[in-house]
Amino acid sequence: MAKGRPPDPGRERRGTGNRATVGRAKASTARALPAPTVVAQAEPPADLPGAVVPLWTACINEMAANRHLRAPDLILLKAYCEAISLHEESSAQIHRLGVLVSGPQGPMVNPLIRVQKDAAQTMRQLADVLGLNPTARIRAGLQEVAGASLVLGIRDRLVGEIVKGSR
Repeated sequence: MAKGRPPDPGRERRGTGNRATVGRAKASTARALPAPTVVAQAEPPADLPGAVVPLWTACINEMAANRHLRAPDLILLKAYCEAISLHEESSAQIHRLGVLVSGPQGPMVNPLIRVQKDAAQTMRQLADVLGLNPTARIRAGLQEVAGASLVLGIRDRLVGEIVKGSR
């Protein structure tokens, strides 16, 4: 028993059907615009902690190479670098002080663990948004292909209409 929606001849004629069209594969001609050179060479903000400046540069290079770098992304990238700095700092303090610290009523869990956990969550979320983890890069690639497919479909329909109109 086949799974999915049965084929619709009307949708298949229009090229929007849910079945593969045999022999009508289309080459993708749509390309993402390259990152502007000015943005790709952006200097790290002056107030960025020095330990994460190499990370800033690496992220800028990665995002520019993947053509996913735009000026508004620099604000999120700064927050990402700051979250990494905060995570490193809190991790160092936890290693120095230990998981348990003395509190007013005896030993308690080090409050820096929450800071470390929050920074890690922020890092994960921003890495996902900025395309700095493998899953986000795959998703961005799939969206680029889907966008290219949509653009090519619109182009083909317009060309078809023009050809029909000139007959």
